[in-house]
Amino acid sequence: MRGWTSCCAARPTMPPSLSRRLASLMLLALTVAAPTARAESHFIRHEHNPVVMAIEDGDLPALRAALARGEPRNRPGSALNNRQQSPLMVACGMGRPDAAQVLLEAGADPSVTVPRHSDHWPPVGWSALCFARWKNLTDIEGRLIAAGAPPEPACLREADFLAAVQKRDVEEVSRQVPRLHGRLPANVTDYAVGFALAHHDAGLMREVLRVGRPSAPDRDGRTRGDGWMDEAFLYDDVATMGVLMDVGVKPPPVVKLAEEGHTGLLARALKAGASPDAEDADGSETLLSAAARNGHVDAVRLLLKAGADPNKKATSGQLPLLHAVGRNPYKPEDTSITQLLLDAGADVRTPQAGSHLLQAAAGSCSPKTVALLLKRKVPWRLAPARGAGPYTSALRNQNFCPEEETVRVFQALRAGGVRIRADDDADWTFLWRQAKQHPAFERELTQAGMPPSPDSDFR
Repeated sequence: MRGWTSCCAARPTMPPSLSRRLASLMLLALTVAAPTARAESHFIRHEHNPVVMAIEDGDLPALRAALARGEPRNRPGSALNNRQQSPLMVACGMGRPDAAQVLLEAGADPSVTVPRHSDHWPPVGWSALCFARWKNLTDIEGRLIAAGAPPEPACLREADFLAAVQKRDVEEVSRQVPRLHGRLPANVTDYAVGFALAHHDAGLMREVLRVGRPSAPDRDGRTRGDGWMDEAFLYDDVATMGVLMDVGVKPPPVVKLAEEGHTGLLARALKAGASPDAEDADGSETLLSAAARNGHVDAVRLLLKAGADPNKKATSGQLPLLHAVGRNPYKPEDTSITQLLLDAGADVRTPQAGSHLLQAAAGSCSPKTVALLLKRKVPWRLAPARGAGPYTSALRNQNFCPEEETVRVFQALRAGGVRIRADDDADWTFLWRQAKQHPAFERELTQAGMPPSPDSDFR
């Protein structure tokens, strides 16, 4: 049977996007099937027990043929996912009453239980009757008892719990909490948590965690709860992250919360003592820079209110304001974060920013931001490019900036007093070529002070 999806799903290293949603769907598919379907590849099969193979394939004629030629009816499977289970357990766990009936008719022993083992699944002590209870095979339960299965094994409570979890019956799970609290094996709790994670069901998760909490840290200092938090963060499951924090699980790195714009969780982390000026582990970004870079207005507002320094950059990073002025090319221009930082005291004249601020705004097709910075007296006469710098930056990013928007950037620069001078250290050939190809650019650049080209090819 499959191992727990909450510990074994691959973790992509990219930000939440289409890839994260696809990974979430993969986790859901694994958990819905786990731990009842084969975990092996369709191309490489590790199961060699013909009885178990026939059960997994749903091939009753092959099952009857294997039993008829004397294949052992109680021998466990050989693959990692079922090597602790008898064929009767496999049939019941896969929800296949027809295969279970064939095995009973062949004399399979219903009293066999899962021995002690070190695998994640199945729970120790489970019999075919518990698997049948879990999968709601009522008729087979009766036949198992009639065939000699103990009628009240302790594992039935665990099976009832997992059955309620798989039905997402939060009320029934809650009803079972008092009699199960602290008594469930860790792998049963893990399966229930993995199921709730895969379905993004924070309400179910809350009730499951009333039964069993994360284990103590291992030798690496991590708990099972840390793994659950990783899964919830990977799939942007904010509600579940909140539930895990409620039971004492350490939140994701606070910079990640700022980066993803999880304002509510970020507020909790700050209240718990996180510094609003914290940096990531690499020293490349502060909370404010991460939030600004990703356009999270509410997170920026929260951090500034908590005392974040708008002029603090990470050890090897950039100022928050430099992140803010760079526009996402796929979204409309929004000056909200830039305005918040400026109102909080961000210094446009700091040597760390220099003329980069204006060039970054001009180069990201942001005429409103250009006007806002110039209104705040951002310096633009700095060597070497001086006034020609922002005009050149605007022209170099035309892949996503239409001609009319570039013209608006030029107009904002001119309205703010930015002038081109003949002694600027500019790429004149580039400017003259653009002017020749775009008459609208030529008009604006000429009015900004661009000298005429001495080369007749650009006239």
